[in-house]
Amino acid sequence: MGNRKKKRGNIGPNKQRRFNRHTGRMENFNERKHRQAQPSKNRNNASNEHTSRGFVPERPERKFRHCTCEGEALALKNQRLLALLREQPRGFDDATGAPNVLVITQRFRSVHARHMRHFVAFLREQNIRYR
Repeated sequence: MGNRKKKRGNIGPNKQRRFNRHTGRMENFNERKHRQAQPSKNRNNASNEHTSRGFVPERPERKFRHCTCEGEALALKNQRLLALLREQPRGFDDATGAPNVLVITQRFRSVHARHMRHFVAFLREQNIRYR
């Protein structure tokens, strides 16, 4: 009379199935995923083993791109960054109580990290308070 014994793959009658949004498929809810063993590269290499500290893992190199601004482009970039910094909320001067201290937030530092070295030097040169 119906499809009561319809084959549903490898699932019993009382097991739950859920939609896995990472894979986009219906999967058993309590099913354990077994990770595939990835081949380790140079795990037990003699150069990675130090007698004093034991095993030292390999770290990926940093991918920080340094600033390539020069001359007129450098001056224009400093002016643009200063204009952006003036739009940010300001800090109060302890002596006068006036909000005349430009605050370089962590977000501003991370977004413009490439240019921070020459921008902070520019602020010091112009005697602009930024701390």
